[in-house]
Amino acid sequence: MNPVYNLIRKINPSIFIHGTVNVPCKEPFFATRFQRALSYYSSMFDMFDTILVRESHERLLFEKDIFGQQIMNIVACEGLNRVFRPQTYKDWQIRNMAAGFRQLPLDRELMMTMKAKVKSSYHQNFFIDEDGHWMLQGWKHQILTAVSCWIPTPEC
Repeated sequence: MNPVYNLIRKINPSIFIHGTVNVPCKEPFFATRFQRALSYYSSMFDMFDTILVRESHERLLFEKDIFGQQIMNIVACEGLNRVFRPQTYKDWQIRNMAAGFRQLPLDRELMMTMKAKVKSSYHQNFFIDEDGHWMLQGWKHQILTAVSCWIPTPEC
């Protein structure tokens, strides 16, 4: 089993909250990785262009130091040199279940409250949705992040 999952089991939390970016770029084929990275990061930059001042020092640092390094690694690196291999929340669901964790359902009232808050207080292109007990957060039609709650299943 993965050392991270072993550590989570050792800590024995009441609940494990898994938040992840939803970038489907783990494929070994360049063209597929490039196309998927372009789709994801185009949405991120579109969101930034809409809600943040372009000349913001913090924005520029984030785009260069976070996005820039991620994009470079996804697009330009192969094999062992590619260390950033983001996956979809559905990939993580399979991995978590295989590691012996059980997903908890989302709280209906909390989801309704969060959806109402996003609709009333955030830019119209933000959205919150749900899929298979994952809370999805995105921009326009692109899922950007996902959050879900898990508990360790008793070991056999």
